[in-house]
Amino acid sequence: MGNRLQAWRHPVMEGLTVLAGILIAFAIDAWWDGRVQSGQAESHLSALVDELEAADSVYLTMLTYLDLHDARVTRILAEAESYSGNPLVMDSLLFSLGPYATSNAPMAAFDDLEGGGGLATIESAELRRAIAAYRRTVERNDLAEQALADYWSTEVMPYWDQQINTRRLAAIAARGRLGPYLAEDLPPVGFDPNYEEVLQDRRFVNQLSTWALQVARVRRSVIGVMEDNSSLRNLIASR
Repeated sequence: MGNRLQAWRHPVMEGLTVLAGILIAFAIDAWWDGRVQSGQAESHLSALVDELEAADSVYLTMLTYLDLHDARVTRILAEAESYSGNPLVMDSLLFSLGPYATSNAPMAAFDDLEGGGGLATIESAELRRAIAAYRRTVERNDLAEQALADYWSTEVMPYWDQQINTRRLAAIAARGRLGPYLAEDLPPVGFDPNYEEVLQDRRFVNQLSTWALQVARVRRSVIGVMEDNSSLRNLIASR
């Protein structure tokens, strides 16, 4: 009887040993996978923080850019109220007002995190939601900025091209950043813009007022992105 019991125990013990080995192997694999996933998450989040800091700088510059737009619109409306009679002033103001340049903040780390499956390596559901919320805020801001750029190209410029001497504005461009790229032999166009009449045109003044309203809308949007940016960075830092 004892021999039979001993013979039965032997294969059972072997089976338990094999099972224990398998479970330990699974545990080691799970532990290793966890370390790898944690390392991947840290790498993604580090890149994300760097990109958020770069984006914050871009948006801060954008706020300064929008302030300049407001200052130029204010100057032009002041000319509309009481024209100085100097067409060079208006040439300079109109040239520097547009077209509008969108912010184009960096989003490569976000694209890599979301498109490359990195979001799944982040354990915190709160952090994943915050990342997705920031993406939506950026996309809404992009739409607001694009609407301002579209307004310039579809509404403002077609009308201004009929009223002003664009060649004069090109001369201003030649003295600035476009100088090396402008044809040197581009002949002047002799007619002077009738700014006194343009400044009294209701459509022209309304375009400027609409522009100021849209700039205010974009400014509010940019500030919202910066607030979400700051909140996300704080959330990542507090983990």
